Amino acid sequence: MNQIESLFKYRPGKKELETILSKVIQEKDLFDKLTDLVIQHKKFKNIGPSWALGFAGVKRPIWFLERLDELIDSTDSNTPDCVFRAISRVLRDIEIPEKYIGTATYICFQWVSDPEQSIAVKAFCLHTLSHILLKEPEIANELRVITESLMPNASSGLLNTCQKVLRRIEKLER
Repeated sequence: MNQIESLFKYRPGKKELETILSKVIQEKDLFDKLTDLVIQHKKFKNIGPSWALGFAGVKRPIWFLERLDELIDSTDSNTPDCVFRAISRVLRDIEIPEKYIGTATYICFQWVSDPEQSIAVKAFCLHTLSHILLKEPEIANELRVITESLMPNASSGLLNTCQKVLRRIEKLER
């Protein structure tokens, strides 16, 4: 069992998670081990590794983006929601370099269109796509269609996000 895995053997408290996070953002090797643990999500039963990766990814976006394809490829219908949330939260909160725009756009459209995804993941993906829209305006029509399709059954939070996305699209088209 590696150092990171042993830290998540039991569900760590918030202070312990903050300590882990401060170590992970200092050492790329620890960041990679944490990412490996999240990729092997079937091995852990708590949200700690995903939570830590979500925050570490924002602090070290290049390290996160270098592993983005692996993280995405590791997801399937058995993936815990916390993994989807962590990945989509990081994408929402970072500036995505041109090199990764295609991957981020693809996965966000996939997840926002997936009826099995949680509201949070859909909202994070919509936010990410609305930021990508500024660099890639050609996604406007597809983004509008998907956003409008979510609105009739959306929670109040997701509805608010949908309205913001549609306003951004309208503003861009003026």
